[in-house]
Amino acid sequence: LRGALLEKALAFRMKLANLPVQLGNSASQIIPLILGSNQAALACMEHLKEYGIYAPAIRPPAVPEDTARVRLSLSWLHKDTDLDKLYAGISAWIRSSNQ
Repeated sequence: LRGALLEKALAFRMKLANLPVQLGNSASQIIPLILGSNQAALACMEHLKEYGIYAPAIRPPAVPEDTARVRLSLSWLHKDTDLDKLYAGISAWIRSSNQ
């Protein structure tokens, strides 16, 4: 199961690479969306809640200044449809925040 989870996380990370977000160097099932400002991380977290997704904002002092992020923690229980929904939520947030 661990191997399948890491493969799923790698595939999702590669899909996210098409978006204008920083993902850091994580190779685990925890994928950080490094957004920079506290405001951006909190806004993304709130936006994802509207999709029924809990992805916490991680802010200083837990991470260095200007590296606030949303933490995506994948589980082997997540289905492809769950990840499609997560991707759609992230994509929609990026589109709305760039307007």
